[in-house]
Amino acid sequence: MIGALLGMGEMSSVKRASYSVGIDKALCKGCLICVYVCNKRGSNVLKESGEMTALGGSLPAVEGGCIGCRWCERLCPDFAINVEEGAEC
Repeated sequence: MIGALLGMGEMSSVKRASYSVGIDKALCKGCLICVYVCNKRGSNVLKESGEMTALGGSLPAVEGGCIGCRWCERLCPDFAINVEEGAEC
C-alpha cells in the first residue's frame, strides 16, 4: 500500500528461503559451540540434547526454523554441521 502511494506500484511479498541443519553424530564431540553461537545470534534453533557423544559431550538438537546465518557451520571445529538451503517458504 505504501508503495502504491509513492508511485511504486503494487508491493510484492518477499519470499524467504528455508534452511535445514544437519548434524553428523559421528564427527560431533559435543563441545556445543554451535548451540552457544546460535543462541547468541538470536535464532535459538540449536539446543543441548540429552543424547551423548562417544567422547561424553552432549549432542546438539535442532528445534525450530533456521535463519541461515551459518555461524554454527563456520565455527564447528569438527565440521560436523551442514546448513543447506531448501525450498522457498
